[in-house]
Amino acid sequence: MCLLHRIFKERYQLSEDDVSLLFENMEQITFSKRDIIQKEGRLSFYLYFVERGIVRSFISRENKDVTIYIVAEGDTPLDSVGLTEILNSKFSIEAIEDVVLWRIHKKQLKSLCSNSVVFANFCRQLLETQMREIEVYWTEYYWMDKKEQYKLMLKRQPEIFQRISLKDIASYLNVTPQSLSRIRTLID
Repeated sequence: MCLLHRIFKERYQLSEDDVSLLFENMEQITFSKRDIIQKEGRLSFYLYFVERGIVRSFISRENKDVTIYIVAEGDTPLDSVGLTEILNSKFSIEAIEDVVLWRIHKKQLKSLCSNSVVFANFCRQLLETQMREIEVYWTEYYWMDKKEQYKLMLKRQPEIFQRISLKDIASYLNVTPQSLSRIRTLID
């Protein structure tokens, strides 16, 4: 049983039949390190689930990339809040490592949600998770100084930050790599 299969059953309480139906509507795809999976501003046709690897969602402003989310195995990188609507992507999604993803076309997901309370609840839970992340970011994390943000990142997801570059961590903290080096020196 793949990791996502187990997560769909345990985290989202989908039955074996529901998980099978979900996988019947998805396809597995792979991307190499630094491939762009979804480009900011372009139509977003798919919702992705990470089976293996790490991806980041980011925005580009003033010739600078700012990482908004970093997700690994079992999570969902979002490029907009439109889980079932085909909208212009608000973020780009990039593979930080070689990745294996499962994707479902948003029209297929919308159809599943329209025909099943179980899948409507599944999408609601996905959105609630994202809303919690946004809430924590803006009410707690955003207001911390960069040193405290870095320490919290290490505490919450230490395995991820051993696998990604300092450049990606700096982008997530919205600091230069040189500033991140100074922060790391203060902590060590």
